[in-house]
Amino acid sequence: MRIRKKILSIALTAILAVTSIPWMRVSAETVVTGETVEIPAQTEQAGSTEEAPQVVEVPDVTVSYHTHIQTYGDTQGMKKDGEMAGTSGEAKRLENIQITVAGNENLGVRYTTHCQSYGWMPWSRDGQVNGTSGQAKRLEAIKIELTGEAKEDYDVYYRVHAQSYGWLGWAKNGEPSGTAGYAKRLEGIQIIVLKKDSPAPGMDYAGVNASYEKHDGRTYIAAPGSETISIPGDSENQPLIYTTHVQTYGWQQWKKSGEIAGTSGEGKRLEGIRIQLGNVPYSGSIKYRTHVQGYGWQDWVKDGEVSGTVGEGKRLEAIQIQLEGEIAEHYDVYYRVHVQKFGWMRWTSNGSKAGTEELAKRMEAIEIRLLEKGSKDPDITENSGWAFTDAMIYPEYLHYIYFPERAKNEPKSGIGVDVVNYAKQFLGTKYVYGGSDLKNGVDCSGFTMKVYEHFGYSLPHGATLQSKMGRPVSTEDLMPGDLVFYSDDDGKTMYHVAMYAGNGEIIHSDGSVHISDAAFSYGGPYKAVRLLPWY
Repeated sequence: MRIRKKILSIALTAILAVTSIPWMRVSAETVVTGETVEIPAQTEQAGSTEEAPQVVEVPDVTVSYHTHIQTYGDTQGMKKDGEMAGTSGEAKRLENIQITVAGNENLGVRYTTHCQSYGWMPWSRDGQVNGTSGQAKRLEAIKIELTGEAKEDYDVYYRVHAQSYGWLGWAKNGEPSGTAGYAKRLEGIQIIVLKKDSPAPGMDYAGVNASYEKHDGRTYIAAPGSETISIPGDSENQPLIYTTHVQTYGWQQWKKSGEIAGTSGEGKRLEGIRIQLGNVPYSGSIKYRTHVQGYGWQDWVKDGEVSGTVGEGKRLEAIQIQLEGEIAEHYDVYYRVHVQKFGWMRWTSNGSKAGTEELAKRMEAIEIRLLEKGSKDPDITENSGWAFTDAMIYPEYLHYIYFPERAKNEPKSGIGVDVVNYAKQFLGTKYVYGGSDLKNGVDCSGFTMKVYEHFGYSLPHGATLQSKMGRPVSTEDLMPGDLVFYSDDDGKTMYHVAMYAGNGEIIHSDGSVHISDAAFSYGGPYKAVRLLPWY
């Protein structure tokens, strides 16, 4: 019997090989077994060698998610594939959420939440936190979308347990789920990713029997006038957005890369900041930390979390911002800050400090730019004030206090400039205690006395005595030729006198006649007087 089957199989192969019927013809690669003939998928039709369409199997995908729950914090751990995250019947609010998908490398996920006080948050992606932490703010609604090349092969379904309403109906693919305008907290959530055209989840799903609990068939319950959903930065698909919490005003509208957040000329302090990456083609995060009045440098936060304080009346004084992950290989982050008394500071980038430290000066505004590597750096001449102000000022650099907004307006000619130019002829003259010879040796007050004598002014020899001459002027309004005095006993005695030379510098005799920063002493100038008729 086995021999007859073998002969029959060989004969059938020969017939098929020579037949003139096109649909019966097989290739030379046809595999003949002991009992069957296997015809491969590739067929030949009259004059055609096209391959049959290949069927691509869509892999199953796992969605994992984690929520931060009132009182419980992060203790609940990760949930997946429709399991309930959060609570039901305990009146505990969800405060933030993280979501990831796995199983298809061409698939990602992004999501946004409607958060108490803040409204719709910027989009977060692939495991980033969306919502708040440590602020006791409730989530009220959520939107979830799939991303990547494979997003058309799947649907993402989600439903929430909302305060007063119970379980709502299933939303999918970016539809809002939750409430708006009613101040109702989200208490629980289920999420599942299914292959396209799969049946939608039922009312009872993954251990949650909503049909036996309080439920509402609507997916999104919005109060009149609150139906419009505007997600910061979404409409313009921005690569970077940020917002600041400003004294009196609270949180401002989100700004995009290159726009100014905060105020100028209003004397309002920045109290908090949130920075968020938007539509960028690389994975990674943006992290930042701030120097806060009374607290110093805070811990690093990232991706839309609040740095600073809210409701404490504390000023931001300095900031650091940097990228991490793949995006840091392709982009640089630049930033500059507007600081009380200093105006706009110099641009800095990639984690460097910007602002002041130990000077009790408030940050009033900030500008941030996300630029591809190789782009032209921001021009320092874009500063509104003095173009050479450093990015970060410490106490030893107090001289900068004099000129960000004023130095550009200092006169370039006139009697004061003439006095300074004359004084510069004696640079290098040695210091001699009690000396009054501009060529052979002078002390501090002897130097200023003899310079002014050349212009017809009679000054006493002694810093304290000279401080009583002329008319007092603010040390923040110095003009070339003004006398600047230094004291270490609250003005009872002036231990040093110098002449303001412009651009935040003084010319004086201290070891020799030379030019220094106006704050050559750690304490900085105590007072100043003006002898010349500038006005």
